[in-house]
Amino acid sequence: MPTDIEWKQLNQKGEKPSARSGHTLSWIGAQNYMLFGGIEESMVHNPKENTYERKIGPNADVYMMKLSPNDTLWVKETGVNGDDHPLARSQHVAITINDGQRVFFFGGHHTPKCRLNDTWIYQVAQKEWLRVGDEGDNTENAASNCGAPAPRANMGSVLYEGKIYIQGGHGGLGFARTAFNDIFMFDPEDLTWHHLDTVSEKVPDGRGGHSLFASDGKLYIYGGWNSEQHYNSMW
Repeated sequence: MPTDIEWKQLNQKGEKPSARSGHTLSWIGAQNYMLFGGIEESMVHNPKENTYERKIGPNADVYMMKLSPNDTLWVKETGVNGDDHPLARSQHVAITINDGQRVFFFGGHHTPKCRLNDTWIYQVAQKEWLRVGDEGDNTENAASNCGAPAPRANMGSVLYEGKIYIQGGHGGLGFARTAFNDIFMFDPEDLTWHHLDTVSEKVPDGRGGHSLFASDGKLYIYGGWNSEQHYNSMW
């Protein structure tokens, strides 16, 4: 008989993040985790009216969290080295690589009309962001010059045998609202993107918000949605 499953709410200590969604929480070794971004609700002071206004939008927060059986300890990372940092975002990809030494980040929503296709590596020990490619911030939904996928959010992602795979998502160049069904592979060692062609005559419909996982030399997707329907198919 399987062990009974029980939920337990943990105590949170330190600099607890604000309520948010669309963020990522990545393992960075031992009992340590890195939280990045997400959409949060905040109250912004209007000095002219001396009032506070409700604001909902993405952030570029970095928090470190240490996990113990009954508690979590949060620390907001303010001493990040270097002058180049990612824009605020949500619904992006974050995948731990090199046994927690680095974390890969890609894409996401910056605003409702701006989807990103920038690629970043966060080097944990150095507390430093590394931008992949020589392009600056892309807020015009333009193509990448380093071979990265078109701007998008809500894509599936997985790390398999040392390579990162990105499949699908919602976005596109300019103001397109495309549901993608393409597959890209990123090599964390030489920092290069590769678009993977398919020989299948029948392919899954474009979608985002789906699950992507890998097993025994195969990639699998399940579920997702586009502008017309939700899916419960497995490919």
